[in-house]
Amino acid sequence: MWLLLACTGTPEDTAAPVDPFEWSVADAGPYNVGFATWEHSYRPTGWDEDRTIAISLWYPTEDVDGKAALYYGSFEDDTVFADAEPLATAVHAEGFPVHVYSHGYSGYGAASPFLMKHFASHGWVVVAPDHTGNTIGEHTDDLPAWFRWVRAEDVSAALDAIQDRGDTSRVVLSGHSFGGYTTWATSGGVFDADYVESCEDCTEADKERMLAGLGDERVVAALPLAGSGGSWLGIEGHDAVEIPVLMMSGTEDAGHDPTDVWEQTTTVDLRWANFLGGCHQLWALGQCNDFDTEEGFDAVNTYSLAFARQVVLEDSTAEVTSVLDGTTEVHPDVEYLTR
Repeated sequence: MWLLLACTGTPEDTAAPVDPFEWSVADAGPYNVGFATWEHSYRPTGWDEDRTIAISLWYPTEDVDGKAALYYGSFEDDTVFADAEPLATAVHAEGFPVHVYSHGYSGYGAASPFLMKHFASHGWVVVAPDHTGNTIGEHTDDLPAWFRWVRAEDVSAALDAIQDRGDTSRVVLSGHSFGGYTTWATSGGVFDADYVESCEDCTEADKERMLAGLGDERVVAALPLAGSGGSWLGIEGHDAVEIPVLMMSGTEDAGHDPTDVWEQTTTVDLRWANFLGGCHQLWALGQCNDFDTEEGFDAVNTYSLAFARQVVLEDSTAEVTSVLDGTTEVHPDVEYLTR
């Protein structure tokens, strides 16, 4: 089924406006959402065997009903149709724009479905790998050092897997928590050489791979969500990122406070949405004590889609511009900073 995602063109028989920039970033788009999942194998750098990851894919569909999607084999979403068809026709000449996502520590690719559904309803394809060995069913407090670099290669492999199904030449990458680190690294962040050399459980091959850089040039916009590169990249490593970045965080998530990145970086094209009362799960399961879940999801969706449209699709419409320059207040409890 999902092979049909190569379809492109302009919709002729649809009630939706032909111009997707007319669709408000704050609202769900005009399409229903389909979901597919499969396994994909690739060969990481320096390995002598393949690595297999599960891939989750959300996409716009014209289907109006169907079987509920099942995430990670356990979590049902009756607002999304499993293996839905027919596919919506791509509304951009280049094909479906692409959003790729990296989950957090002990998470899974479909851990933030509210964000994936929002993009897919606006005509995007969203792909998310399960980082095999670091998912909820494989939890360990003793991860091998190679996870510091192989997660980025998982992201790149996921893009390779759908390169005929969407426009992977210019994509937005988001990541939650540990996925925020993956986002900074895959977006061109440079590892701190002294910190890497001090890694006691890193092999020489691990060190060499990290110091060689993990950037994927297809990533042109970065959305680190409640996570950063920390000591592995350092401030100079963050500042090496040459693409626009919109980072998000919550004040009730002290362990993932990016204030130092905001205050000490000097050259990165950076924006920061800080959710007052937001907790770590605001970008995944929600249920924060001091921030309403649905309001939080709506604000995350609005900022994320506006940012992706501006950078990936070069959208300069008034709504997108006002959200990203801070003119529009997306939510009264979000402190939004830009420079």
